[in-house]
Formats: sequence, C-alpha cells, structure tokens
Amino acid sequence: MIPLFSYGALQDIGVQEQFLGRTVDGTPDHLPGFVLTVAELDDTDLIAATGSARHPMAVLGTSSGTRVRGTVYLLTEAELDAVDRHSGVGFHRVPVELGSGITAWAYVDRRYRPPLLSRGAVPAESQELAA
Repeated sequence: MIPLFSYGALQDIGVQEQFLGRTVDGTPDHLPGFVLTVAELDDTDLIAATGSARHPMAVLGTSSGTRVRGTVYLLTEAELDAVDRHSGVGFHRVPVELGSGITAWAYVDRRYRPPLLSRGAVPAESQELAA
C-alpha cells in the first residue's frame, strides 16, 4: 500500500466511494511548511462529486510554523492512478515528509519543486502509520 496525504476532497466518503470504489480509513497528520489557498478545478467528475469547482490547494508557506492538516491514506497503485486522473491541472503529486515523519505522496501547487527528502525521494510502499 502507498501512503497518500489528503487535505481536500479525498477526505469525503462519497468521493472515496466514487473514485476508489471503497471507503478508506486514514490517520490524521499534517504537512509542515505549507498553507491552504483555493483553486478552481475543471474536472467535471470531481465537481459533481463535491458540488463545487473550488478546492483547497497546498502552497509553500512564507512564515515559520505553517502547516496543512489532513489525513494519510494507504492506497493501491490502481487507486493512486485513479486519484491522479482527477487531481486538476494546477496540482502535481510530490513526495513530502509529514509531521509524523512519514514520507507520503501529496498533491500540491504545480509550481512547488520539492527538495530531496532525507528518507528518499519516493514514498515507500508498506510504511506503517501511527495509530
């Protein structure tokens, strides 16, 4: 299973069922150094599932102590591919180190270019999430 950090639509059970075909349990976590802004999406399936074209987008913060709260989910490769198809043109999936120390994928502002992570550049399958 592959860890994905979500701070937006994927936290909604209806979105999980529509795009993953199941509901997934997650673990609360946070993304240090980022803040939320709002992006306009054009994915009609996601807009229909959430009822809005406006969705949160994590952008690199300029003040110390900033963070985005969200949830880490463990997904299959096929489920991650399904989420990729609906992420929106302003986002891209990058490896991030979360507040818990877990390395996970997250969808953030496309302009952000991540530094190399101390644990490696790609989130490992089968990382254990803290209970």
